[in-house]
Formats: sequence, C-alpha cells, structure tokens
Amino acid sequence: MSVKLTFWKKVRLFRRYLNHQKNGVLVTCGICNSSNIEFSYQGEKERCQEGHKVVIYKSDYKCNDCSASCKNVQGWVKKID
Repeated sequence: MSVKLTFWKKVRLFRRYLNHQKNGVLVTCGICNSSNIEFSYQGEKERCQEGHKVVIYKSDYKCNDCSASCKNVQGWVKKID
C-alpha cells in the first residue's frame, strides 16, 4: 500500500534507516497506515521453469501499533538467456 510521505514521516523514516533498517522496503499497515511493522516470517523458494528463473517470496507482517497482520506472496520472474 502506497502512502504519500509527509515531511515528519520522511524524518522518522530516515532516522529509522540510520539506526537499523538498511535493506528492504517500507511496508505500511493497510488498517492504520503506520510504518511500525514487524516481520514475523520471511522465506523464498527458487526454481527454473520454461526458460525462466522464478523466485516465490513469502512473508508475514504484524503492525506494532494496531496489531493487524498481513500475509504477503510475491512471484519474481527473470528470463534466462
């Protein structure tokens, strides 16, 4: 979910980046729009299929502000030359 960042959200995001979040993307809660998200599971499976490399990425998130949870599944595909 994409949300326009205000100046103060950008400051908080930059501070969080300096402290500990070096890699990854910013995830925003779909219920309360908070970016205070905890990753409870992350995993991936890789395979080759019909001339393509396929990576299936799964993750579970929990919002530390409103306790909402999210399951995320992404399929990344790259053509093999």
